[in-house]
Amino acid sequence: MNTKLSVVFALVNSVAILVAVPNIASAASITHEASFPTGGGFADTDFKANFFLPKFNSSLGTLEKVIVMLTGSVKGKAEYENRSASSSAITLNLTANIKLKETANEQELAFVKPLVDVELTAPAFDGIRDFSGTSGGVFEGSATKMDTKTYDFVDILTLFTGSGDIGLTLDAEANSIIQGSGKISSELDTFAGGNVKIIYEYLEKEDDVDPMVPEPLTMLGAGTALGFGGFFKRKLAQKKK
Repeated sequence: MNTKLSVVFALVNSVAILVAVPNIASAASITHEASFPTGGGFADTDFKANFFLPKFNSSLGTLEKVIVMLTGSVKGKAEYENRSASSSAITLNLTANIKLKETANEQELAFVKPLVDVELTAPAFDGIRDFSGTSGGVFEGSATKMDTKTYDFVDILTLFTGSGDIGLTLDAEANSIIQGSGKISSELDTFAGGNVKIIYEYLEKEDDVDPMVPEPLTMLGAGTALGFGGFFKRKLAQKKK
């Protein structure tokens, strides 16, 4: 019996398990940002502002997603005068269509339309066209809106990958209106601004790892031997009984 047990321990201690360890890819991201006007604020509409942001460098890994975040803001001033002999309901809309496009192909990447919407009643004409008094007035307001788009299809990933920069255009077009029944005189000023963030989500490869890594034989053999040893001791004890 002792001879058989020794053979078992010898076999156990000679076992080595090869564990497959694939190259590990970890998720990472890079963010680029730009604003117009530079530093924030507002510019008179209409405008088209061209700027450049770095493309994704493919040496960093595999680009999985391009996230485009556009924050557009509008502010304006609406002056109105009711020149009718009776009161008039007036609607003021301060807004702008703000688009982010890829410059070369004019492909739209994001769109927002921030809106200030006001309804009021202006009394009958007071005889003076001055945007004040009882029949006129001035309204000022602002609004902000955000649009987030996630692109993971090949055309966009290819568009944003490479050396150098990608050209982008921030396009703002005023769409403010004043509407009302009767005779209405009005003046409108609309200003807009935008902030753009481009986020690259990608998988980066860590240093190459040998895909076949043997576990240390002494630790594996000892642990396994203890298990087999306990098993055979129980068998021997049963036979002695």
